[in-house]
Amino acid sequence: MLRLAYLVFTSAFALLAAGCVANDGKLTPKGEAPVTLSSQEKRTQHGAQVANTVKITFPPCDAGWVWKVVQADTRFVQVLGESPPAKTTGEVLSISVLALRQGVTRLRFVCVPADAGREATPSDFHDVLLRIE
Repeated sequence: MLRLAYLVFTSAFALLAAGCVANDGKLTPKGEAPVTLSSQEKRTQHGAQVANTVKITFPPCDAGWVWKVVQADTRFVQVLGESPPAKTTGEVLSISVLALRQGVTRLRFVCVPADAGREATPSDFHDVLLRIE
């Protein structure tokens, strides 16, 4: 009986120790789910898998303007970088996000002057309804 209790205890401890050591808390990207937004459609629905990098390509904007993320739920997505300002009129810009967990979330983007503050008037906007499975 004592041997059985010892065996159960050591097995449980080994499983607990293995689970604690293996995960560093970071999700590595596993695939892509690109989406290209058009200037006619202001709302887009798109699907992705957990751990996919979603590269969102925007319609062209004027020189000196930039697409900014104004709404993103950090429980579902991680923004991987900001878009640089357009150097020339008509330049196509993109932003990538990482899908973190299952669910539905809304991402909102606006096109504003690169040097504008929080009160800038956007020239364009887009909503992306992202369904993560």
